[in-house]
Amino acid sequence: MCNSTAPRPEEAPEQVRPDAKSVEQQLQSAKEALHKLWLLHPEDVTRVVQQDNLDIHVLQKLQQQHLQEVQELKQQHWDREDQLKKQHLKETAAIRNAQSVASSQVDMERALASSLQQSLTKTAQASNIMTKDIHNLKTRVKTLEAKLAI
Repeated sequence: MCNSTAPRPEEAPEQVRPDAKSVEQQLQSAKEALHKLWLLHPEDVTRVVQQDNLDIHVLQKLQQQHLQEVQELKQQHWDREDQLKKQHLKETAAIRNAQSVASSQVDMERALASSLQQSLTKTAQASNIMTKDIHNLKTRVKTLEAKLAI
């Protein structure tokens, strides 16, 4: 059973962690105890060691499968990320192209509007001149009619 109040290894303060010499002593004591146990019950110890070795082998295979799955997931992530980057670049290029086309169209519309404005101004000026000419002609016709009537 796990003691929930005990600090986790990553949370344990430095002074609580054993030094290498202490760990080596504990390992030596465990080896000696296992050897004594093996002398008393060799079949049981051999069976337990074989089971432990089998468990270790199974755990190593599971770890290898896990690492392979993690690598595959990373590769899928990288592939998807590359795909999204390419899509983003295409969309950005399309937006820039559309902006350029729209800007060109705006420039053309402005040029056309300016040309139409100039044309309208010239037409208005010509209309004013023609109106004056018509007025002058009417005046001359009346003057000539008046002279002919005399």
